[in-house]
Parts: sequence; C-alpha cells; structure tokens
Amino acid sequence: MLALILYAYLIPELRSLGTALLTGASVASIVIGMAAQSTLGNLVAGVSLLLYRPFRIGDSVRLTVPAGVEMGTIEDLNLGYTVIKTEEKNQIVVPNRVLESQAIIKSVG
Repeated sequence: MLALILYAYLIPELRSLGTALLTGASVASIVIGMAAQSTLGNLVAGVSLLLYRPFRIGDSVRLTVPAGVEMGTIEDLNLGYTVIKTEEKNQIVVPNRVLESQAIIKSVG
C-alpha cells in the first residue's frame, strides 16, 4: 500500500488525480454530514435519554406538541424517537432531540 502511494506521488498526473479524489471525498463527506445532521442529533439525544433515564416506559408525561399540551404515557423509547400514547389513544412520535431540549412534566405516583 505504501509503495502504491509513493509511486503515485512520483508521477505528476497521478498526484493531481489523487488530489482531485481527496478533494471530492472531502466535499462528499461534508454534504453527507450536513444531510445526516438531524438524524445524528436524534441518535445522540437517544443515547443520552437511554443513559440518564429521566423517564422510562410506562411513565406519564405532559409535553408541548404543535397541537398544544398533551398528556400521555411513554410507550416506546428508541435511539431515534419516543412514542407516547395519549389519553385519547393517539400515538405521538417525538424525535429524541425535541424531548431532550424541552421541559417534560413527569407525573409521580
């Protein structure tokens, strides 16, 4: 492998091709990173929620959703999202990044 790199460095045409490929790979990784930003944010928030356990499956919580304030029970907690079942038997799928950034009221007892 090292011999191939040294050989490519000695030939100017291969050196410029290698530079172009490296530049293209760098641009592609930036584009992919920007596209996956929210997915990675949800994943990191999910790991944080599973690690610190501010609430567990079966806990009653109240949170703010676009339709207003909802009360429900945590039904499923994944790395990417949390499923909450409301008193009206509706399911709310909340990205973990949203749960991590907002105040959740947990009913105790």
